[in-house]
Amino acid sequence: MAAKYYWRAAEQGYSPAVCSVGRLYQYGFGVPKNEEEAVKYYRMAAKKRQHNAEFNLGWCYENGVGVKMNPREALRYYTLAASQGYSFALKQLAKMDPQPKLFEY
Repeated sequence: MAAKYYWRAAEQGYSPAVCSVGRLYQYGFGVPKNEEEAVKYYRMAAKKRQHNAEFNLGWCYENGVGVKMNPREALRYYTLAASQGYSFALKQLAKMDPQPKLFEY
């Protein structure tokens, strides 16, 4: 039932709903599971700086879900989400690089 409202809101461009439609596809909730389609929706929402979508894209790139595994892209999307204070992204960044380099010399 909730999926119906996600679709309506997503059609109107509401980025959290667009991200939620991506999750429906990623896990096959009410739609056939399609990880590539999930990534498509995450990208649409991430273009509007939706932090959950940025995080989800990072996770997809880190784990090769719906896209080719790419740690650099994972880091980029986690960083975008973390720049908005998204705590899960901050935790993932810490896992990827427990001693981040603040300055490049």
